Amino acid sequence: MEVMNLLQLSQECLSILQQAKKCVDITSTNIFKSAFSNNNGKKNTGSLLEWITETINFAMYFSSSLASSSTPHLYISALPTWSQNSVLAKRWKEQFTSVPIIKGARGLTKSLIEINHHSHVLCIAFSPDGRHVVSGSWDESVWVWDFSTGAEILQLNGHTGSVNSVAFSPDGRHIISGSKDKSLYVWDFLSGVELLQLNGHTDDVASVVFSPNGTHIVSGSHDKSVRVWDFSSGVELLQLNGHTDSVFSVAFSPDGAHIVSGSHDKSVRVWDFSSGLELVQLNGHTDSVFSVAFSPDGTHI
Repeated sequence: MEVMNLLQLSQECLSILQQAKKCVDITSTNIFKSAFSNNNGKKNTGSLLEWITETINFAMYFSSSLASSSTPHLYISALPTWSQNSVLAKRWKEQFTSVPIIKGARGLTKSLIEINHHSHVLCIAFSPDGRHVVSGSWDESVWVWDFSTGAEILQLNGHTGSVNSVAFSPDGRHIISGSKDKSLYVWDFLSGVELLQLNGHTDDVASVVFSPNGTHIVSGSHDKSVRVWDFSSGVELLQLNGHTDSVFSVAFSPDGAHIVSGSHDKSVRVWDFSSGLELVQLNGHTDSVFSVAFSPDGTHI
């Protein structure tokens, strides 16, 4: 990294590291998964793949910062401001004991990774472990990507209309997608196999979400309804009616007891999950509500 930066080839350095990660990932064996030793014979915890991944992240951090304009700042500016809980920072500190650690917020001045889709992207969602991204597209497809490299992992085909909303299950094993074709599809994340097709909406499905425990799915549609589905069977359990126009967004409360929805009718509504009863209608917006969410503690919307 030091040499490549001196040669003003920091971006090429990043590309080489990403290629190295792909090679290690493809040829992974127990050797890479076990602990390995440094020059002093001392064992370091973590796999080679984990080390390379962190090095890629650090390379992006350094090359996109002002510190990269002076290569020595790799050691006296970039590393001291890197996460001090990381293996990289701890090993650096052993070699440069006199350089102070700089605490405070650090940020990147450019995007971490660029994922090139084949059509307009309408929705995205992260996997629970943060390692993958799922996206829905205008071209009627669902795509799964590796977050660290931007590599395409799966293409899920089946919808006959643009994919408006996607979500991962809480355990990361399944993906749900909602489409302009009025349907919801449930996919197996590992294989890409379509497991269920949920039909019932009479217009575009605009928003889909899993319950916190992963046992139910909620969808919002342009048909003005919010619907609750059983995840294991695909059976529609409840239809929540009250909105007078398209429902653009739905969300579960953290405890799974309530559902919130936002609509083109300018209102936000809160529903009881178990009974489907409308509990509260929140008015005040003067135009469409496109997105809703609960606060992490469930006390605010």
